[in-house]
Amino acid sequence: MLYHNPLEPNRLIFLVATDVQGPEARKWLETPRAIMTGSNGRDRGDQADLVVQTIGGADRRRMQFTHRWKWRRVSGADRLAPEGMALSRKITELRLRLMRRLTRTDFALDLESREGDSEFEHRWFTLADIVIQRSPRQTLIGSLSGAELIEIYQKWIARNELVAHPAYEPKDIDRGRIYRIVIPPSLLMKLKHRHKNFRDVQAGPQWQPADLWAELFRQ
Repeated sequence: MLYHNPLEPNRLIFLVATDVQGPEARKWLETPRAIMTGSNGRDRGDQADLVVQTIGGADRRRMQFTHRWKWRRVSGADRLAPEGMALSRKITELRLRLMRRLTRTDFALDLESREGDSEFEHRWFTLADIVIQRSPRQTLIGSLSGAELIEIYQKWIARNELVAHPAYEPKDIDRGRIYRIVIPPSLLMKLKHRHKNFRDVQAGPQWQPADLWAELFRQ
């Protein structure tokens, strides 16, 4: 837990607990700051106040306080996440489908997840663990030629560095056509560093994490 101590508001609570012993337990204690929630500085507004995880594995539980030290409650909180949807690749696919549907573009692109990576442990993970993510997510819309999409496929998609929705192969693409593409802002740097000309870039509509989780729980 990482939160202000209610008995001493200027100090923080950081509790590390594990049910393993010996060398495995020491992993939790050697560098405790490294496993503090939000210690990487990213998405701090959406961080959980309580995280339970397996050492080196996916999260089992994530909980968040509202006001007066009350846990955030949601309808349907006891629903388990569908088996097979915990894989990061599945979450990426859902996210791309949502972005493309929202923007009415030809393709959505994002970084590919590593094979076997999981977002959470489905045997324990419920809707209540997911809804702590509430900050709107940004999109960028731009254009790429068919020739550029073919090159992107050959350099990155075929090597499992990028993923596209809908999935495509070079034979499906018209080299002379201009395609409308939606990406998360984080992907723009990869295209820039690899000298891809993402044309006519503009901010697209935001999407809500709640829409993604609703999609996931319908699977």
